[in-house]
Amino acid sequence: MTGRGQECSMTQRNNLILGGTLFFAFLLLTPLGIFNNWIPPDIHKGYYSVTTIDGGDDTGYYAFLRSVFFDGDLDFFNELHYAHSEKFMPTGYVFNNWQMGQALLFLPFFIVGHLLALLYQELGYPVLVGGYSAPYYIATAVASVTFLFAGLILVFKTLHSFVDKRFAMLVTLSIWLASPLIYFSFIRQRMAHTTEFFLAAVLIFAWVHFRSSRDPVRHAVLGALLGFLCMTRVVNIAFF
Repeated sequence: MTGRGQECSMTQRNNLILGGTLFFAFLLLTPLGIFNNWIPPDIHKGYYSVTTIDGGDDTGYYAFLRSVFFDGDLDFFNELHYAHSEKFMPTGYVFNNWQMGQALLFLPFFIVGHLLALLYQELGYPVLVGGYSAPYYIATAVASVTFLFAGLILVFKTLHSFVDKRFAMLVTLSIWLASPLIYFSFIRQRMAHTTEFFLAAVLIFAWVHFRSSRDPVRHAVLGALLGFLCMTRVVNIAFF
């Protein structure tokens, strides 16, 4: 292997080590959907309290995943703590104005959480199987952090295509730390913002690399990404 090849290999290895370390740090930072008892109950009470999980819209996004997986339907009347369980549509079904894109992205992690719940129950632990016990909260929290981290990497790579590496890193961290995204990263993890951020990062990354192409397949990929993004949070129609 030439000196240049060895240098490239070492750089890739260092990047993998750094990425793995940062991802592990992300997992340590996240409350994983369950807060410890040492958080004083009188700190920041209210709707957006740091001690509130699934405070509102969160339940609407998660309902698609849990209801289809366990009930095989889209009737959200029996969803625990569902934000609009009292509001019915003319069809007789419970109101839900959120989108299902996040549920599709969270599904692999949810399945792992379900298998863990089954395992714990088989071993005799008092863990409920149904979508509302600790394994499911942890699985969806890890999913949220994973997509956030992947989105930040794509933002960095996109910026690095135009600017210096250090400046790209600074801007990437600023986008995360200076925006409400950090709140949805570690507190309201079942909101769709981290998956929305990931899909937006994928779309912009793909557009940067496909913009000069006349290949219809690449154009179709961009269209599919945009559709998936809007299926995660419909407000993105206005932005893209």
